[in-house]
Amino acid sequence: MKKNLLCLLLAAVLVLSLFSGCGSQAAPATQSAAASESAEPGAEAPEAAAESGTAAQSAAESEPVSAEEPPAEPEYTLQEVDLPLFDETREYTMWAMLPFFMDGLVTDMAQDINTLRLLQEYCNAKLDIQTVGDQVVDEQFNLMVASGDYTDIIADGVSHYAKGYDAAISDDIIIDLYDLAEEYAPNYMYYINSDPEIRASLITDNGCLPSAAIIYKERGAENGGLIVRGDWLRELGLETPDTYDAFHNYVQTTMREYGAHGMSIGNAMNANKADDVLFSYGFDFNAGGYNVIDGQVVYSYLNENYYAYLRMLADWYADGTIYSDFFNATMGLPDRWFASGECGANSATAANIATIAAYADPSYPYEIAPVGALKKDAGDQLHFSWTDTHSQIKQQDTWAISTAYEDPEGIMMMINYLFSPAGELMFNFGDEGNTFEYDENGQPQYTDLVKNNPDLSYMDACFILVSAAASGHMPGILDLRPGYYYFGDAEWAVFDSFKTCDADGSYNLPNGVALNEAETEEYARISSDVTTYASSELMKFLMGQSELNEETFAAFRDTLISMGAERMEEIYLGVYERYLAKVG
Repeated sequence: MKKNLLCLLLAAVLVLSLFSGCGSQAAPATQSAAASESAEPGAEAPEAAAESGTAAQSAAESEPVSAEEPPAEPEYTLQEVDLPLFDETREYTMWAMLPFFMDGLVTDMAQDINTLRLLQEYCNAKLDIQTVGDQVVDEQFNLMVASGDYTDIIADGVSHYAKGYDAAISDDIIIDLYDLAEEYAPNYMYYINSDPEIRASLITDNGCLPSAAIIYKERGAENGGLIVRGDWLRELGLETPDTYDAFHNYVQTTMREYGAHGMSIGNAMNANKADDVLFSYGFDFNAGGYNVIDGQVVYSYLNENYYAYLRMLADWYADGTIYSDFFNATMGLPDRWFASGECGANSATAANIATIAAYADPSYPYEIAPVGALKKDAGDQLHFSWTDTHSQIKQQDTWAISTAYEDPEGIMMMINYLFSPAGELMFNFGDEGNTFEYDENGQPQYTDLVKNNPDLSYMDACFILVSAAASGHMPGILDLRPGYYYFGDAEWAVFDSFKTCDADGSYNLPNGVALNEAETEEYARISSDVTTYASSELMKFLMGQSELNEETFAAFRDTLISMGAERMEEIYLGVYERYLAKVG
């Protein structure tokens, strides 16, 4: 279970990489895969767009028109697909990452992963899949590029190309899919155009579509927040914390009354664990990232509120509210602490709720209570949060088509099927009579093969049999809710509380703000030194190894500026302004 969670959260992190390229539609610049460091503002979900009948339009048009007369662009509607797609079996080679927790469980992805097997059966296709371990995916992708020996389909690989998506197209690694998608995958175009934020994230500035993505059915489905012990709150006579002071008091009280220790902070996969975005909401910035404030892009370390935020965390570390050894807390360990009562507070997503349940001793009762975004004062209006659209796109480069393949139409037809209503059902539930049955209300429900498989854990069964847990092997619409079939009312209340935050999102840097190739190169040169220095110094400030006061922090900021931090802001400001023009 712990290993499965690792993969799921890693996939959530990879969702932040953005596309780039050049191709069928003119625009000022391209985008880069290495650009996204922020959360995005909320936007209408694809299903909401479908209900209102307002699918967005594409930007393609053969003849120029005046600004007063916008082009008459096609509208996209979801359509079912006749199966099988092909009269004769079509064969494709595919390069894909195999998560380490599948070692020993999957030897041939094409046959061992049920939904991939069904895709081939339904479409009359055959996939020859070359797998690489997730620990060596960067190295193996670069070796493939160096050799020039590409498979037809590259799954979850192009995001590992250091030069970005635009360079992957211009360097003849992958092809632009835009025109092909319009002709052969209108269902995918429907979802791309169902929301301007999704389109801005998936279509490059030059109008390219580098790959096919996994898109969440329900936006915000993997958003996160803080959780505490609801039963402990009740026993202690405390209200659910809504301010930093109340949260601090809760943690300190659990330490005194239950012998718990403080909570871990920071992303376990982030080198700078001194930052924790969940605790920065109330200070109106994205810790370690960027915000848009009064039309200007502001780097968090140069934000005027950062000192107060860091001062608070340093004080919490000093009195034990932050666990003394938090920097060594590996992925999943805080969930284990919460499940055993060693710690009464944790950061969480729906996946953490599942993992806590797996870790908990059945004889040990506990209640999870969600905590809203903490504020300095209860009545504060927050402007930044991890908002719904942040998790709208799970994985952008799920399938790219390499330049080695001369007949990509069939692959696009399979993508079109995957984004059809029938394809969505197969993607999330597998096959009727095997992995799901319809209930009395006509709703698909997992069979015991998924829910009570004697040979597979919950997460392993979901990964191998359906796509509800950590799917990353083919594009489609991912519905997370079926995979949490065992949630009760309390768990769903926590899940739903994470989907939205008590903030207006006006300071959020949109997801579609992405650097082009030249910007990526310049930004990387500067940011490498800046972030390395910041990570080291902030950890020293937080742990009391360096004196933290307004003067020492000012010196820290001056050093960042001398290293080019303001130029980093300027680069992102230019990209943000280009983004505004792009989405109109």
